[in-house]
Amino acid sequence: MVSVKQIRENPDWFRSEIKKRMDEELLKHYEEFLRIDKEWRDLIKELDSLRRKRNEISELINKYKKQNKDVKELIEKARELPLKIKNLEEKQRVLEEKRYELMLLLPNTVDEDVPIGDETKNQAIAYYGKPRVNQAFIERFKEQHPNVEFEHWSKEILSHYDIVEKFNLVDSETAGKISGSRFYFEKNQLVMLDLAIIMHALEFYQKKGFTNVLLPPYLIKHDVEKKITHYDTFKEAIFHVKEDDLLLITTSEHPLAAMFMNKNISKNELPLRILAWSPAFRREAGSHGKDTKGIFRVKQFHKVELHSITELANDRQELDFIVKTVVDYMKELELPFRVVKLASGDIDKRARIQIDIETWFPSQNAYRETHSIATVGDWISTKLRIKTGNAFVANLYATGVAVQRTICALLENNYDAETKTITIPKCLHKFLSFKTIELSEKR
Repeated sequence: MVSVKQIRENPDWFRSEIKKRMDEELLKHYEEFLRIDKEWRDLIKELDSLRRKRNEISELINKYKKQNKDVKELIEKARELPLKIKNLEEKQRVLEEKRYELMLLLPNTVDEDVPIGDETKNQAIAYYGKPRVNQAFIERFKEQHPNVEFEHWSKEILSHYDIVEKFNLVDSETAGKISGSRFYFEKNQLVMLDLAIIMHALEFYQKKGFTNVLLPPYLIKHDVEKKITHYDTFKEAIFHVKEDDLLLITTSEHPLAAMFMNKNISKNELPLRILAWSPAFRREAGSHGKDTKGIFRVKQFHKVELHSITELANDRQELDFIVKTVVDYMKELELPFRVVKLASGDIDKRARIQIDIETWFPSQNAYRETHSIATVGDWISTKLRIKTGNAFVANLYATGVAVQRTICALLENNYDAETKTITIPKCLHKFLSFKTIELSEKR
């Protein structure tokens, strides 16, 4: 994370870094931070001057008393100073709080390998599998994804939401009456598939070296969350338990990072690779009209998360390791997917560099994001005071599997219109009593 000292020494440099994020609100926060920081420093100078003056007057009073001189005027001056100092100290406290809040909103710097621009500058760096492409979309697919092999698909393609609704795998209507929109009941074989995906992911990633397995608390303190996420960007997505000043977690990454708050980790333990399962809760505010059907974008979902803590100098090496690991996991599911390097205007405000994995959804003729992998450098550790020796560590996070989105991808890509079945990937068979989901329409 950029220090305040660096910002003061070269404010234009950090301003140019923020501009890469293509977010006017970030620039407004930054300019406000510079203004408040200067006002705060000027106030400290004024307070220091008043305190010196108070001490000087006090010394003079003692000196004049010893010399039997009149100190009445000095005493009057001395009486004025405590109130002035008290008022300025209160102003300093308010400014300091405001300055701190603005500091939390400053983004990370962007890695030199990140493409500069909005999401149109995202770079697909690898493709895997052969996506099913309907005859009507073949020319568009070739144009958008040149040199990528695909499977001509003339059979019926159903969307994931049509499958879950038509074949009675999910009940969103009843859940909506109980809990509100974008909640759902998973039913029967879909429940077992959900649990099988979780168990397979936990087993797979443990074998890859993520041997510290955790189930985190589902609630996190407000003041802790603000040190871990870019709160201003994310606050509308968070469920707040206002009575206790707690938040429902949006991902297990946040309590995993907070677990090491104020700790010094031995270099011998690094990289420290952590694996966790948890539900995740998001209000999905501001996403009206986007993926409102089915279980792709919902307010409660299951997630296996990877988190790594390493020396700052090794974070790119660790990022490469995690990307390869998640790619290997996706190969096991036998789903078509691609690896995408996100542009500066599209990455997490905390991230130095972010790699997404996007899985093919044939009904949409599109790759959709199912995994995010990023290093945030020391952006989190400087706030949480996580060190190794005298140096702040780097934190990296990755989606191991977002279960509901993965279910959606499996349903679409493995649906057989002739037999009305969903084929289950071989890697999941050991966790299930069935190898296909037999579909029957609602009655």
